[in-house]
Amino acid sequence: MLSKLYDMQTTRIELPASLDDDRRYDFLLVLPRDESGQTIDRLMREAIEKHFRIGITHESRLMDVYVIRGMSAGGTIQQLCETLEETLDRPIIDETNLTGAYELNVRTGAATSGEFLQVMCDRLGLAAAPARRDVTMLVARLT
Repeated sequence: MLSKLYDMQTTRIELPASLDDDRRYDFLLVLPRDESGQTIDRLMREAIEKHFRIGITHESRLMDVYVIRGMSAGGTIQQLCETLEETLDRPIIDETNLTGAYELNVRTGAATSGEFLQVMCDRLGLAAAPARRDVTMLVARLT
């Protein structure tokens, strides 16, 4: 829910240990009248912070990342990065300057996500270089 409400990848959300235990929650917001999507999102964010007694902020952190330079796949470069990031050990930063959508079909016997990333880059003429960059994280802290 935080990913949707704050438009942030789940890999870039940091929760307190007491809330990061894989429990699942249902969310229901009942309003007395119709509201805009923006108002509904704001009310949901406020209710989550109040219910779980947390404060949520965006923070920039210098982190080890993979920087993708080159072309992409099955959608936008950003979508590719988000998909890959879910299974890798660090964020992926798009520095390709490509704005279109692309189709990609890479089949490999790679055993790990890191191996897949390398094979994909080799086949598509991409470069995924380890680097350090500031990454915006969504951080929840107990209040």
